[in-house]
Amino acid sequence: MTIPDALLKFDQALLDTAAIPVSPPEEAPAHVTIFGTPTIGMLPLNDSSGQGFCAIWTCDRDGFDYEPIPEAEAAFVMDGLLRLTPRGGSSIDVPAGEGYRLPVGWAGRVEAVEPVRKVYFLV
Repeated sequence: MTIPDALLKFDQALLDTAAIPVSPPEEAPAHVTIFGTPTIGMLPLNDSSGQGFCAIWTCDRDGFDYEPIPEAEAAFVMDGLLRLTPRGGSSIDVPAGEGYRLPVGWAGRVEAVEPVRKVYFLV
């Protein structure tokens, strides 16, 4: 699937039928450390302008630890259960149908308690 460099309307049908390629762990950004043995997929939905980032993301189990993140992240969980645990804080669960926002500098663990599919944005 090729995402055009233009206005893109995405809906449930696109989210349900998109082929999401697996992302090798070595392609994780420098501020991300993967734990366990997750299979992670990502399909960018943004254009090539370099202004922000939008993607469909999947993870079947386990997850990753964030060092302080360089940009804010907002997401909406479409399927599954995601657990966010800030460094030194208490975890919160984000089930399907809910979303979250992480501020610049957030550090902690992002864990797929159940296989997760989300749409996320970096700004």
